[in-house]
Amino acid sequence: MTVTHSRPFLRQVYAPILAGLTLLVALLGADPVRAHHLPTLLPMQTSPPLALLSGLFHPLVDPDHLLFLLALSLVELRRPLLWLPVLLLSSFLGSLVGLGLADLPGWFTTVALSLVVEALVAFGRLQTFWLLPALAAHGMVEIGTVQGWNGPPIAAFLVGLLITQAALMVVSLTLLRRLFDSGAEWVRQLLASALLACGLVWTYASLMF
Repeated sequence: MTVTHSRPFLRQVYAPILAGLTLLVALLGADPVRAHHLPTLLPMQTSPPLALLSGLFHPLVDPDHLLFLLALSLVELRRPLLWLPVLLLSSFLGSLVGLGLADLPGWFTTVALSLVVEALVAFGRLQTFWLLPALAAHGMVEIGTVQGWNGPPIAAFLVGLLITQAALMVVSLTLLRRLFDSGAEWVRQLLASALLACGLVWTYASLMF
């Protein structure tokens, strides 16, 4: 008796659910690009250990940043793991620039638009190069959450941020990428459409509120 392999069917079932949940998060997120971090949630004095924890957890509680990192799995990249240090460097350089520029108006809209850029890259409408300035915009805004800190806590925050970003990129560029590569192309297109919708909704929210 022949046993039918169920994984393609499961992908076809769960992919629309995942896309729908992504859209639901976008629509319910009142202010997604202004996520809090640990020192603002806990009544503690800022210190390097606390700043490190804040950096480690920040990408996980920042919806737009988390979505951007996970959605890298939708982008066609040759030798994707070779992109890992380049993407991390782009985010880090953005954070360094953001130390002096994060308070400028429009950065939150730029971060929301970065999801639109990433979706267009996934659709093949833009070159993959555009991922670098898009991720740098995230780095600029992320460092803006620690404005007013002194040197050691900022350095600790950046270390934690880079560690978690690297871990999420590895998951995205290996595990999730293999899942989408072995599935139907329409699944990738559907999720890229959900990503595009998130970017447009959050861009509108950042302009209106």
